[in-house]
Amino acid sequence: MPNYKPLTISVGGQTLIVTPVAEKVFEYKSVEFISYEELLENADDYEDTSNSVEDIGILIAMSSKLHQVMQLLSDDERELIDARYFSHGGAGMSKRAYAKSIGITHKTVAYREKIIMDKLRNLLET
Repeated sequence: MPNYKPLTISVGGQTLIVTPVAEKVFEYKSVEFISYEELLENADDYEDTSNSVEDIGILIAMSSKLHQVMQLLSDDERELIDARYFSHGGAGMSKRAYAKSIGITHKTVAYREKIIMDKLRNLLET
């Protein structure tokens, strides 16, 4: 999987970190805040990770659409996607681990996952 830069949004004193796959799910994590003055003094030490309002709006719309189309999947399809992408604290299970847990081959998992992802892509485009 490509290395993605997570999106962070401040919400009520917490930082919302949005991870990939639409970006997967929303995870709340505490982040230590620094003062504005300290930021200005050490500006060269910080990478610009800001996202535009438009990017955030697009991400929210995509997340909403993904949630809607996930409901159109069968229980088995949703279970596979949940296990592969959302379980284990958001890291997901490997194809082999999921295959072993339900008693099928990892190649069958790979095939089913491809079919489901194609289905999701088509649903998202409509």
